[in-house]
Amino acid sequence: RPPFDDTGMVIIMTRRETVHLYENLLNGCEVVESQLLPCLIEHLTAEIVQLTVSDITRAIEWMKCSYLYVRMKKNPENYAIQKGIPKDRVEKHLQELCLQKISELSQYQMIWTDTDGFVLKPEEPGRLMT
Repeated sequence: RPPFDDTGMVIIMTRRETVHLYENLLNGCEVVESQLLPCLIEHLTAEIVQLTVSDITRAIEWMKCSYLYVRMKKNPENYAIQKGIPKDRVEKHLQELCLQKISELSQYQMIWTDTDGFVLKPEEPGRLMT
């Protein structure tokens, strides 16, 4: 889990007829894109519930440690970002995305935020969701 680990182990169990697909991925023949975006709100909630993310700054830092951010910089158009934009604009897009998801979580009472929206604390529905 970013930013806590920088290595990991994966064991892939599959059928014989799909082994070549995973070998291509491992050998760098295929590009792997992040799948975090469609389920970002769930993962962000889990990090807030675990108290890994306790404020907006940490939420943005957590997202900047993700594979999503790595791929946004390399392939921005795949993540609804205009191709060829400067790196700082990709970071701004990531920040806006983070703020949007935090706002949604607060609106649906999954988390509590202070009046400035800076401090993030889990609410019971958010705990139950994770």
